[in-house]
Amino acid sequence: MYPGWVERFVAFVEHFSRGEKSRPRPNEEPIPANSLIDGVTGFRQLLDEFQGRVLDSGIYRLMDSTLSEAANEFVRDAFPAWSDSAAPFSCDWLGRVFAVDGSGRKGANGEACVLLLDPGTGDILRVPATVTEFHNQVLLTDRETALEESLWTMWSSQNRALEFHEVAGLTVPSFLGGQLVPDNLEIQSAVVYWGLSGQLIARTRALPEGTPITSVQIE
Repeated sequence: MYPGWVERFVAFVEHFSRGEKSRPRPNEEPIPANSLIDGVTGFRQLLDEFQGRVLDSGIYRLMDSTLSEAANEFVRDAFPAWSDSAAPFSCDWLGRVFAVDGSGRKGANGEACVLLLDPGTGDILRVPATVTEFHNQVLLTDRETALEESLWTMWSSQNRALEFHEVAGLTVPSFLGGQLVPDNLEIQSAVVYWGLSGQLIARTRALPEGTPITSVQIE
């Protein structure tokens, strides 16, 4: 019989505990205490078990303290209105950040829903699923929408496996005219990618739509 938290996330645990679905994790520190994350029943235990692991060759990973700190800084820079109401907990291979939505949006069972904060487009998407539903259902049955699985399959067949702190970030972000295609993706440190993307999004946020950008200075 499974412990209570495993029962809650059983589909996710069983999928990512099989064979090569999960590479052993390094000795990393967990995400610090957070009321939004810790408010989801059983989620802290799931993080403790899977944080730091490379899942499905890097298509998805639950954050450790290093990625959590960098993701929170990205949210503060790129989406300051969400700095107190988004709690990052994971990211995908493209460096897109998933967070607990602290705006009050909840599922039928009263559990908080998920946000997607995209460093490549500068967009925030309100995922129509709770944290539990996202892990047990969306990540397993709707991977094309959630994780760009077709693009991942194409890209990963031509590139080395991602390490835990690496993502395939957009060389030219979509909000500067770049396209989501393999040739515009390169392996980068997630921390560096989020830092640069946060600055770029902040600097371009106030510009009128269609404003030509000829150069960008990063501090």
